[in-house]
Order: sequence, then structure tokens, then C-alpha cells
Amino acid sequence: MSNVGVFEYVCAEIERSTPLEGPVARGTVRLALKEAGLNPESVDPAGMEVVVDKILPIELASHRIEGADELCERLLRTLATRQFAQTHDRAGDAASVLDRLGR
Repeated sequence: MSNVGVFEYVCAEIERSTPLEGPVARGTVRLALKEAGLNPESVDPAGMEVVVDKILPIELASHRIEGADELCERLLRTLATRQFAQTHDRAGDAASVLDRLGR
């Protein structure tokens, strides 16, 4: 298992793959999580998968990031297979996120 949490991983990948730097990349992910009713400290991989699939592409497009869909697809593949540091958010499961998003 990685010592890196899922929030930190997604932010680092956005920084590495886009022109967005630290605070802007982190803020973009924070906004996407907030829209889903999640917070960075407790989001689990399943919750982050939903956010990356449904919300993050829109947030990245608002920054005019080219290749946002491809980046999100790559993130989704990694989120589905990689182990991350554990969080303790019982409300962050995928079904709960989808319910909050009304989908």
C-alpha cells in the first residue's frame, strides 16, 4: 500500500500532467470534491473515482486544460488498481457520492 493518500495522488498527477501549479491544482480538486460533498482529508479511492469521472473533467475544462478527458481516464485506471493510504470516511463510498450527486 502506498503512503500517499488518494487526494495527494490526484493533485500530484494534475500538477505533473497540466500547466496547473500546486495551489491551483489542489484547489481544482478541492472544488470537485466539494461539489460531491466530500473532503480531501477523508475521501476514499471509490469516492475519488466518481469525482474524477463525473466532476473533475468539467473543472479541468474550466481551466482550459487540453486533454482533460484523457487525463481523467488515466487517473480512473490508476485509482481502480492502486492501493492508497487509508482514510476513515464512511460517507465517501461510491454509492453515497452518486446519491448526493443525484445520479
